[in-house]
Amino acid sequence: LGAALPGSAQESPQASLESLRPADGFEVTLWAHEPMVSNPTSIDIDSRGRVWIAEGLNYRLQAGGNNEFKRLPGADRIKILADTDGDGRADRMTVFATDLFPPPLGLAVQERWQGGVYRGARVFVGNSPNLLVLEDTDGDDRADRRTALLTGFGGIDSDHGVHGMTLGPDGWLYFTQGDGR
Repeated sequence: LGAALPGSAQESPQASLESLRPADGFEVTLWAHEPMVSNPTSIDIDSRGRVWIAEGLNYRLQAGGNNEFKRLPGADRIKILADTDGDGRADRMTVFATDLFPPPLGLAVQERWQGGVYRGARVFVGNSPNLLVLEDTDGDDRADRRTALLTGFGGIDSDHGVHGMTLGPDGWLYFTQGDGR
């Protein structure tokens, strides 16, 4: 039954929003919800305010020898969400990459600009046993090159794997590796 309902939440987006209690002086609004995004595992925001989201709908389905659920092909992916009309809500979604099983648990986006023109992106993805690099080489917001930059990480299909990607102001990539063997 769980595999048959890949985009359903446990409560409605509105109910979830109403349950939040922001600190004085802060406001909470709903920017995106299912089915535009499901089971996010990591996010990054690019220079244009677009939100890059790693989704892991197959996350932990095989943990501990669990064979009850069947894998959903193409469900572990990276999407780009954008608010194109400036109303404070995501209204456009582009699938950057699919078939990232085991589920991606971290991402960091490095944009490529040349002469003020967007030329694509390089996305570092925590995807144990690999740290992947997905590249959009032609600026169409779709990965057309996939390379394993590093491999051999433990914690496959687990939050104990490679995750927590960020590009520092020094241009270096920083990430964490859990205690997965």
